[in-house]
Amino acid sequence: MNIRPKLSLCLAISLLLSATSISAQTLYRVNSGTKQRLNAVFFASDSDGFAVGDSGIVNISTDGGNSWSVIPSGVSFNFYTEYFSDSANGAFAGDVGLIYTILGDNPPTKVVLPESNPISGMTFPSYDTGVVCGSGGLFYMTTDSGKSWKKKTLPAAAQKFDYYGVDYFDDDTYWLVGQIGLVLYTQDDGTTWQRITVPTTKDLYSINFPDTSLTGWIVGDQTLLLTTDGGDTWSNIPTTASLRFVSGWDSTHAYAVGLNGAILYTTDRSNWSTLPSGTTANLYGLDFPDSVFFVGDSGLILTTQPPINQSFVSTTIEPTPTQSNILLNSGGHTAIIQSPMDLLGPIRLEVFNLLGISVYSSTDVRINGANLLPTSLPLGVYMYRLINSSGSQVGKFSLE
Repeated sequence: MNIRPKLSLCLAISLLLSATSISAQTLYRVNSGTKQRLNAVFFASDSDGFAVGDSGIVNISTDGGNSWSVIPSGVSFNFYTEYFSDSANGAFAGDVGLIYTILGDNPPTKVVLPESNPISGMTFPSYDTGVVCGSGGLFYMTTDSGKSWKKKTLPAAAQKFDYYGVDYFDDDTYWLVGQIGLVLYTQDDGTTWQRITVPTTKDLYSINFPDTSLTGWIVGDQTLLLTTDGGDTWSNIPTTASLRFVSGWDSTHAYAVGLNGAILYTTDRSNWSTLPSGTTANLYGLDFPDSVFFVGDSGLILTTQPPINQSFVSTTIEPTPTQSNILLNSGGHTAIIQSPMDLLGPIRLEVFNLLGISVYSSTDVRINGANLLPTSLPLGVYMYRLINSSGSQVGKFSLE
């Protein structure tokens, strides 16, 4: 979907300045709206986030992770992995070889791979090209942004094993990690493969090359490996944690998460410390827009920044003189957004469908007056973001 996300200068400086106090950092819980296990989280921008998990759960946030809403995926299978370039373009995948691809305003494309094996890992080095890996030597590539997928065959001796993590080093080079310490790479888009020997035979779950440097990490059961030469050699960093995911924002700063609430971090790529999570729940994914988010069992979402209290709209409440009210109209169908804020000056309204795709925006919003939405909007529930000099508010409304 997109070239590997890079941090903004502001975020990079913020993270670097806070690095020395990470061990004393407090983590905050965010209401995810679900008790299903969350297996992955990905922010396409500072504001737009997606979390996927068991039983077809898909959560979206349009306010930087302060609030999350569950959207219906229409399936009951587990989703294990995802990758998004922005709120309108991305994919998530999981059990039975199922891949959902979202491209612009088009309906999601559903593909079930022929082998129907669980998919555990996904990455896209460009908008068009991406790969997935999974059980039984599964490795497929797309060159049309996920509309179709082509099988890439692993070496015969490697085909019987399960692969849990995949990452790219450049446009042609992909790395796979999986059972019994298997680490494979290809430099020709999966036509030929080489195996790298690493100092473990334990199962490996995630690999990450954070930028264009030669630094990378692999994590697994009681395993944390480091390379500083682009993957030619890997050294062992002792740990007793059973880790499931690792991600860095540059070649020296990274987080890893795992079972029993394990969170590790490094500020020099080699020395890793524990960040107390305050939970024994298993953690499976992480990402960092303008703060760090961790997800795991029972819908758990933790973040390093306190969430902002958000207000949600009810279409059953009539306008009152004690609140600011924004009236919405679409082809004769109406909704009301009520805000406790003193809405003065210019107001911006952004409206998203439940896939997080923007369907309307305006900087000419009228208080206690009719605001016309596109008449083409179908009836149903929508997300909104309201912004003015007083602050911001997110929530849901229903066109009825």
